[in-house]
Amino acid sequence: MLTQTKETDLFCQYYAQWIKVYKDGAVRDVTMIAESVENAIKRVEENKPFSLPSDLAEKCYEMLGENGYGSPDHFEQLLVTYFSKQGAKAKVLPKNSSDKVGDCDVEAVFPLLHLTISVQAKKHWRQTGDWAVQQISDYSKNRKKSDNADVNWSYVNWVVSFAEEFTEAAIQKAQMNGVVLINGKDFCKMLIAAGLEV
Repeated sequence: MLTQTKETDLFCQYYAQWIKVYKDGAVRDVTMIAESVENAIKRVEENKPFSLPSDLAEKCYEMLGENGYGSPDHFEQLLVTYFSKQGAKAKVLPKNSSDKVGDCDVEAVFPLLHLTISVQAKKHWRQTGDWAVQQISDYSKNRKKSDNADVNWSYVNWVVSFAEEFTEAAIQKAQMNGVVLINGKDFCKMLIAAGLEV
């Protein structure tokens, strides 16, 4: 039985009571809606409002995650699609060239901005170490030495990993070399913000 509500009661308190009566009293099965309402109540109590982009990014991360689908090549293609959606001319670079110093998987060129973003992509789980940062840093240093580097152009280096986090060594090396680190959850937020289907 629902108790009398007061003007000072929060809407979520009323619904918490309603769910208890109708879930436990089982007039009909409201389990699915009950869980949604209980999650909404928890968000209000924890001062974490509903965020569709964040929730979609979380689903994206789960879908592409360890038990999901997608190879490292698929991950690189997602990066190309992301950059293309942002207006870049993006491509996956050839693998394992014998004369290649360092490594860059994806390059995104923004001609109007005179900007190139070079990305070392890692479809790792849990953590990514400093080797990824070393690869993109070596690639960047070699590019600066080559005749291909334009002094009127800006070059930015990223490591995008599907891992949840980077090791402390990776973070320190990235700071020393000016490399941007993007984990899997943040990458999924970027995909959702860009309006990509994964």
